[in-house]
Amino acid sequence: LKDPKANANARISAMFHLGKLLLEAGEVKRAISVLLNAVKQGGQENILNLLGEAYQALGQVDEAEQWYSKSLRVNPSHIPAHLTLAKMLAKNESRDQEAESWFQRAKTVAPAEPTVYVHYGLYLMDRNRFPEAAKNLGEA
Repeated sequence: LKDPKANANARISAMFHLGKLLLEAGEVKRAISVLLNAVKQGGQENILNLLGEAYQALGQVDEAEQWYSKSLRVNPSHIPAHLTLAKMLAKNESRDQEAESWFQRAKTVAPAEPTVYVHYGLYLMDRNRFPEAAKNLGEA
């Protein structure tokens, strides 16, 4: 091999995409197996975040939260982890304030990212906070 690091990165990338395809196909346990293997080989925040999504799909919210948190420890600026964690927490009424704080953090980390404003605006709409929702959706 000319570049072992490039080869390793390509292998990890392939595992990420395979895990994502499996997750989208509803083969969640197989996706988790592939993604855990990718993590062992040095997978980054996108793989950790996708593991969170997989565990969330299984209804294992605590496990999902751990993977989202790991993703954010690796890269505190990883917006998908902020948003997926915030949306998951928002489903639990008792953790609504925590969910909103994750949306706010995402806005702080990526103030120019339209996706953040869309997701936060939708969250606010679900809570009948229409003026705030309109402001955020307008900023998207």
